[in-house]
Amino acid sequence: MNTSLNEKLQHIISHLHAHAPGFQQRLADAGLAPADLHSVADLAKLPVLRKDDLIALQKEHPPFGGMLAVPIGRLRRVFQSPGPINEPEPEAVDAGNWGPGLRAAGFQAGEVALNAFGYHLTPAGASLEDGLRSLGCVVIPGGIGNQEQQIQAMASFGATGYVGLPSYLKALLDKAADLGIPLRLNKAFVLAEPLPPSLRQELNARGVAVYQAYGTAECGNLGYECEAIAGWHIPDDVIVQICDINSGEPLPHGESGEVVVTLLHDHYAIVRFGVGDLSSIISDPCACGRESLRLNGWQGRVGAATKVRGMFLHPKQLADMMGRFPDVTAYQAVITRAEHKDHLALHVVLAPGADPATAAGVLEEVEPSRDGIELVPSIPASLRAREFWTSGRKRWCADVERLLARADVVHAGANDLFKPVMTIAWRAAADRGVPTVFVQDTDIVLQERELAAGDPVRRLRAALYGKAYERVVRSCVARADLSLLKGRDLVARYGPYARNVREFHDTSYLGAHVVGDAPLERRRERARTGDALRFVYGGRFVERKGLAHAVEWVARAARAGADVVFDLLGDGEQKSALEARVRELGVGERVRFLGKAAYGPELIGRLAEYDALLFTPFAEDTPRMIFDGYAAGLPLVATDIAYVRERAEAERATVVLPRSDAAAAVATLVDLARDRRKLLELAPHALEAGRYHAA
Repeated sequence: MNTSLNEKLQHIISHLHAHAPGFQQRLADAGLAPADLHSVADLAKLPVLRKDDLIALQKEHPPFGGMLAVPIGRLRRVFQSPGPINEPEPEAVDAGNWGPGLRAAGFQAGEVALNAFGYHLTPAGASLEDGLRSLGCVVIPGGIGNQEQQIQAMASFGATGYVGLPSYLKALLDKAADLGIPLRLNKAFVLAEPLPPSLRQELNARGVAVYQAYGTAECGNLGYECEAIAGWHIPDDVIVQICDINSGEPLPHGESGEVVVTLLHDHYAIVRFGVGDLSSIISDPCACGRESLRLNGWQGRVGAATKVRGMFLHPKQLADMMGRFPDVTAYQAVITRAEHKDHLALHVVLAPGADPATAAGVLEEVEPSRDGIELVPSIPASLRAREFWTSGRKRWCADVERLLARADVVHAGANDLFKPVMTIAWRAAADRGVPTVFVQDTDIVLQERELAAGDPVRRLRAALYGKAYERVVRSCVARADLSLLKGRDLVARYGPYARNVREFHDTSYLGAHVVGDAPLERRRERARTGDALRFVYGGRFVERKGLAHAVEWVARAARAGADVVFDLLGDGEQKSALEARVRELGVGERVRFLGKAAYGPELIGRLAEYDALLFTPFAEDTPRMIFDGYAAGLPLVATDIAYVRERAEAERATVVLPRSDAAAAVATLVDLARDRRKLLELAPHALEAGRYHAA
């Protein structure tokens, strides 16, 4: 980074610190002063501020979370995007900095362009218009919708340029062709949704040169294509870092991570702002001759928000909306993409006895612009087979038929197929030729047998249940178009009966979620300084997970002189009993209950701050947290169930504890606490496994 950029950064940091109280507090919370951030490299000292953080700040300190550094009266416009997130726009010719990208796309003074972004509350429409006007273009403020009138306007004014969503451009061209109205469009500047190669090729074939750009409501232009179509050029005076999604540390060029932005703006504190998108930096020279770094396209999202038709949809928005309807017991927003267009439907489950017509009417008022609201039939969890056959069979079977008529795939596990309605749905799907997927993630027969080991009555029930379970699973894999079985033992047991079987591993994280080497170095430093060995568990607190044994063993290891800590992330039916046992043992400072962690980067980031995952089931289990631990570079310390032995052989990142010998298990924990070398040696293997399974 050049000296001029660092000087601008120093000036902006000092100004924001003096005039934006929220930014001043942010530096103070990080133990920093403006003088600590005198270069781009120093920005890594400041923790990343993410969209969810900004939403919370603005809610606590409206309207801008204390980040506005000028009086609100000096702003040109104020916007509100979904979240909600408020965005200030300063008095400037091209506040969003879209001009350079539009110029690279060939827009010139005097030509007419349709701006098809919305002008209502959100900034895209007004911001892109300013960019067009900065070049001297004449703007048709089309906004969203009313396609026929927009086509007539483009034809009347001789529009040659288009700015908007790529899918909407295709819709306009299709509509114009249907109407027989010729258009003169020859260039398009598109953003805010994917541009598949097939759509670009189709639009190019229709005479429109398409250039993609990238930006956000908070930051404006963050990248644009040139004539080489070889990545998104990052504009001048915009600092983009690609950072590890867990630690926030900048990554080398070429590695994928979160896009973190610092703007050299004096009106609003956008400093180390994580926009939630994944990308990487291209540093090789571009054929166009520009010397700027480039972003290597959009590679995914961090966090739960997703984009629909160019606008973010946050789970919190859905939760706030649906919380107003007590008759709704469950809901799901379903986003699909067909023919280059996003479709959003809301699936709703009503409480027993609720009036579907009334609920549907209320929901239509709340979301009038939806693609569809479907009231999804539900079966009470407590429903017994006798009740099904005597009280509601016809209605539920009709519901199943209605759903199957529009189902693309029907999937189930063996537990589902012990329920009459699921059995009917499964068989009907197979008879109709609807593709079926069967999923089994645990050897339930073995699990039940091991859980019943000390109880003769329970052993008999487990044996009978096991035979029934075997028959159901064999039947399912024989009929399913695809059977996904977790672990080689299940594949060996049921694979011979299956039409099409695959082994799967329950990994739900992205490659970008896997931590780098920094957490491993922090563990080495803790070992050097003699800090306590930190174990962690993340998941449900239920009997078969063996948490009572883990608590007992950690307590005994501590009494034997081991400096250990055991943190539990999660919740469940055993929590109260476990908390009581911790109090009885007097190890509250050693065993801590830290609540839930959101799945994804938050969970993996928290796991990365520990030394090992401690997992002590006394019956067969196949927990996803083993793989989450790998993504965090965590070795596994676990009891010797079959799946743990399988993982120990496959990944070489496991310390196996004997289930039947508590004294030996405790001795192993003591040894690990006194000599960290074993876990430190296993950590790189765990990290390698995390990367392998993500790929």
